[in-house]
Amino acid sequence: MFSSSLEQGGIVYTLRRALRQYGVAHTGRKILSVARDPWFDLRHGTDTYAQVDVLELEVVGPNQAHAVHYEPTSYHELRQLFRLVEVPREGTFVDLGCGKGLAMLIASDAGFRRVVGVEFSKTLVDVARANIAKYRGGRSDRITVVHADVAEYELDDDETVFFLFNPFREEVMKGFVRNLEQSLQRSDRQVWVIYVRPGQRHVLDASDVFVSTDEYRLTRLQVVVYSNR
Repeated sequence: MFSSSLEQGGIVYTLRRALRQYGVAHTGRKILSVARDPWFDLRHGTDTYAQVDVLELEVVGPNQAHAVHYEPTSYHELRQLFRLVEVPREGTFVDLGCGKGLAMLIASDAGFRRVVGVEFSKTLVDVARANIAKYRGGRSDRITVVHADVAEYELDDDETVFFLFNPFREEVMKGFVRNLEQSLQRSDRQVWVIYVRPGQRHVLDASDVFVSTDEYRLTRLQVVVYSNR
């Protein structure tokens, strides 16, 4: 992530590397995108931007070993993504590994009838609930945060749009895909998986049920959208 590089390598080093890798125009867009993100928290009094190390996450359960650190989503690019992705808004939007809840807040603005976040870190669940209570946009009464392991979360039949910001390692991703396939056997419906920074996309690609329908590349984010056949 560009902002992470700034923290780790220093501003001058990071800018030189970015200019060599991306060129002037693309580097400028990256800097502008990074600079915009903290303003969301300043405006709403929320806490979505700061990273949280995996050792601070208060994670318990069988998949504790597969936990990853909390990495903030770009507010600016998420808003852009929701304008681009064509998925129905009348169903339920589920953010799997919802972290501090930023994507849920933007989804509530985007018109989803119901928004659910699933997170197995009690630390992040508490922050997400506090952010929902503080947020002055959207409809907070539409949003629910569930403290649960995604691999064991039982999907509801009205859940149709699933959002993942590279939240899992392979074993947890396999558990989610298996649960979603079983849910579709119980209740046949069209679903969509919006996968941001798709580090485990090979798990969905290997499924006989899902097919990639769209791909987007924003300034800092790669996104793949899947749907069932």
